[in-house]
Parts: sequence; structure tokens; C-alpha cells
Amino acid sequence: MATIRDIAKQAGVSPATVSRVLNYDKSLSVTDETRRKILQVAEEMNYTKPKRKQKVEEKVWTIGITQWFSAQQEIDDPYYLAIRTGIERTCAQRGLQTRTVFKGEDGFPVAQLEEVDGIIAIGKYGNDEVQMFKRLTDSIVFVDSAPDDKAHDAVIVDFHHATAEVLDHLQTAGATNIGFVGGQEFVGVDKVRVEDPREQAYRTIQTASGHYDDSKVKVGHFSAEDGWLLTQALLQDHGDMDGIIFGSDMMAIGGLRAIREKGLQVPGDVKVIGFDDISAAAFINPPLSTIRVHTEFMGKTAVDLVVERLRDLRTIAKKIIVPTDLIIRESTEAGSYGSSME
Repeated sequence: MATIRDIAKQAGVSPATVSRVLNYDKSLSVTDETRRKILQVAEEMNYTKPKRKQKVEEKVWTIGITQWFSAQQEIDDPYYLAIRTGIERTCAQRGLQTRTVFKGEDGFPVAQLEEVDGIIAIGKYGNDEVQMFKRLTDSIVFVDSAPDDKAHDAVIVDFHHATAEVLDHLQTAGATNIGFVGGQEFVGVDKVRVEDPREQAYRTIQTASGHYDDSKVKVGHFSAEDGWLLTQALLQDHGDMDGIIFGSDMMAIGGLRAIREKGLQVPGDVKVIGFDDISAAAFINPPLSTIRVHTEFMGKTAVDLVVERLRDLRTIAKKIIVPTDLIIRESTEAGSYGSSME
């Protein structure tokens, strides 16, 4: 296809002159002969004026963010709050609109989710809730669970590997009698219990090594209070317990209190490690060893996935497994704080 430069070269004028003639610039001062010559050359070369690309306004997507907790429960669980914060911050950076809804006694306020383009669902969900989301949109990403990973995207944590790493660390630090204090969660109208991958990994690994004892597993709610109560029960059953894995840092904080009340020292008598690496973990006494979960990255990844679904119309589901980091502090190794993996 002929260009303005081709015409200018053939007509013996500048490209600027050709452009102004072809655009019928009346303010251009050229002879009629020059104008006719340019038009003639353009016709002979079958010049076609390029069409201007019309500016297309990009659609601003609205992303529904569902929190499987109530607003009050979220305050008590920094893990899910951090994930939501990461999602909302990333959406704001990308110019995406958001509608955040919390689960109430009657479920989710579905009316607030109508006409959203995609949904990022934080937490665990029963089949009835998954089906509700599917009636609203096909672009769904679950964060911290994968209830239907053949149909919908999911961002989850490699808790099995993390638990194996925790057990190995405690054993290397000298613990030989290791217990587990965790939480249990329920989903759907039928309140079906969700298997905690940390507890599941602990049971599997300890069974394989011949160290499993069901009485060393205490399960309640993911709260500091239950961490305190369950640790009391664990130490009552096993006075020689020298290592405890907690399913969350909040539970570990309660557990530390129970250990002190028993007159035991951490890490001298009992080594303690949690999960999540909440902001308080580094500042309690002693500083808490923990598994750092990259909650903000999980939120950002969820936004990447839902945008990809909407932009590229992808239909094949993706499951992203996010690794963790072991953060070693004084609750498992005396004098280790300051030389941890932070």
C-alpha cells in the first residue's frame, strides 16, 4: 500500500505538503499545478487514506468480593482480613470497581451482587453457595479453597508442605513429642465440616513416621481463647509435650498463655509454632515462630485470574498453589530472633 512518503518522493515535494493536500488544508500555500500533481500521483498509486481508529472506551468491570465471615468475625481473624485488603487494593490500582459483602445469619445479600462481572470468593463455601455464585456470573475465583476446581479458578496455600516443614523444624530443634492444636470450620446450609489441610497433613505425616496419637490432636475454633483452652487440655493429657503446632497464630497466642500458666517455659520446655505470621507474631513474648502465608499476594493473584477470565474469555479453570515461608523466632529456638528468615 502506497504511503504519504511514496507520494512525496514521486511528486517531488515534502511528506508534510502531501499530507496537507490530501487532507484538503485550505491554508496551505501551493500552486494549483503542485496540488493537481500530488492528487494525480496519489490516484495512480492507488493511495487509500488510513481510517482513524476510533477511541473505544474500555469497560470498567465490577468485581464482587464475598467474605465468608461476618464483619465482626473478620476482625477476629487477621488472615482473611489481609486477603480482602490485598484484593481491594489491587482492584483500586487497576481501576476496577468492587462490591464487598459479608456473610450474615441469612447468608449473603445476593441483591448487592447482581450485575457484577466477576466474583472473588474468600474462604470456604458449600455447594449451595457455589451454585448461587454461578447464577450470578461465570467468572468466579475462590481464595483459600477450591470447591469446584474443574469449573472455577482457585488460589490456595500449600499447607501440606508447610506442615511437613514445621514438623521437621521442631524435630531438628529437639522436640520429640509434638502435638497439634487446630480449628474446625463448617460450610453450607448443612454445616458440613471442612477438613483442615494442616491437621490432615499432621495426621498423615505422624502416622507414616509411627508417632501419631489421636489424643495429641485438639480441635476447636480458630481463636486465642480456644487456643488457650485446648492447650490446657493437651498439657493435661500429655505432661511431657515438648512441641505444639497451632493452626493459626491467634490460637498460638492463647496457647502461650496456657503454657505459662502451667509453669513451663517457651522454648525451653515446650516449643511453639503457629501459622499465618500476623503482625503481632513478631512482638509477643517470646516472638512467635510461624509459617508466613502471602495473603496479599493471594489477593492480587485472585484479581489477576478474574481479569483474565473477563478479558480473554478463558473457560479452562486454573488452580494457583501459593508457597509459604518458615519464619523462625524465639518460640522454637532460644536466641534465634534476629537471625530468622525474615
